[in-house]
Amino acid sequence: MTTSRSVPSILIALLLVGCGRASSRSGEDETLTSGPGPTLALVDSVVLAESDTLYIGKPEVGLTVDDSGMIYVADEFWNRVVRFRRDGTVNRVFGHAGDGPGEFRSLTAATLVYDSLLLQPTSAKIKVFNRFDGRFLLERRVQPSVMDQSILAGDRLLIASYDFGTKRGLKSIPFGDFLDETRGPSTEGYASTLVKPPPEFATYPGLVNTAGTSVSAWGDTVMVGFMGVDYLVRYKPTGDPLDTVVIPTRLRRGAGPKGREAFAKGVKYDFVAVVASLSLMLRHWRLPDGSFLVWHEDNSATKRKGNFLLSGVAFISVLSKDGKEACVDARLPFPGSDWPRITMRGDTLYALDQTSSGVDSTRAQTVVRRYLVKTDKCSWLKTTSTPP
Repeated sequence: MTTSRSVPSILIALLLVGCGRASSRSGEDETLTSGPGPTLALVDSVVLAESDTLYIGKPEVGLTVDDSGMIYVADEFWNRVVRFRRDGTVNRVFGHAGDGPGEFRSLTAATLVYDSLLLQPTSAKIKVFNRFDGRFLLERRVQPSVMDQSILAGDRLLIASYDFGTKRGLKSIPFGDFLDETRGPSTEGYASTLVKPPPEFATYPGLVNTAGTSVSAWGDTVMVGFMGVDYLVRYKPTGDPLDTVVIPTRLRRGAGPKGREAFAKGVKYDFVAVVASLSLMLRHWRLPDGSFLVWHEDNSATKRKGNFLLSGVAFISVLSKDGKEACVDARLPFPGSDWPRITMRGDTLYALDQTSSGVDSTRAQTVVRRYLVKTDKCSWLKTTSTPP
């Protein structure tokens, strides 16, 4: 990827999908990550059964796991999603490259909602497939935004996004209306309306390029995280803020004022420095016991022959159910690709990596490792909870 475009306009895309793959290293990581942070106990590793005609070329940052344990990997290289069984064998392929119904020119996140598989192929479209039989169902156009994940909260579909038109951070759509094929691909009502961006975005305008969001919901509470700050915000369903929860920093860089200075108005952007300036809160999940798992990432960039090669370090934290304490910054290694790809299902963390498949092989093999996240050895730190 060249740097002919300005850094602010491409930063979010680079951080989410990378500009290349770091050199692969063979071998599995068998260590248990422990200490003051959460313990990540390796349960098993599954090598996905790829072939010469079906392999993962460029896996997206997020993967998805359904209630039966099948794994959905969005492949940005081939513009399709491949579903693998628990043993790593291929079960089904969703979509392929093209411009027609059920086809993709670009592909980012995949989300499971009930019996539907929602694919967010560009910043302006969501395509929906039946996850059981693979049928393409419909497409919805939305206002241009950075879209990350979708969840179902009651009868509403919540789409974590940053809308560049409304400058809001969460779409809330009646799920029945969203799936109503008689409505057509209208954009009406599909703008982000609920959540204002953090105030830091006004002080440091360049932070809009880290405006990706994550969302969880339970009862009458919605929680949203923005990548460029160190806190989560709890909201009423109406979008009115309740409080913020600042997650302490132990090993990761954090997102303090020093890192944000690279995003101030009028600053000349040095891409390598910007990438290395702060931690990004990429995703959070609500766990079965009501606590939360939060994924931060510290990135670095190396310029090589006019392109940038990105690598990232994943840090895993657990936030208590009441938000008053956190067990922070367990480092999760990705020895093959140096580029984290993570999801949660229940209390199990799934991590996708690509490693060399042999000494003389040029083919990378895709591995999904499963970890249990334990907090019995945690040193809990007090969080800072403040009114909005």
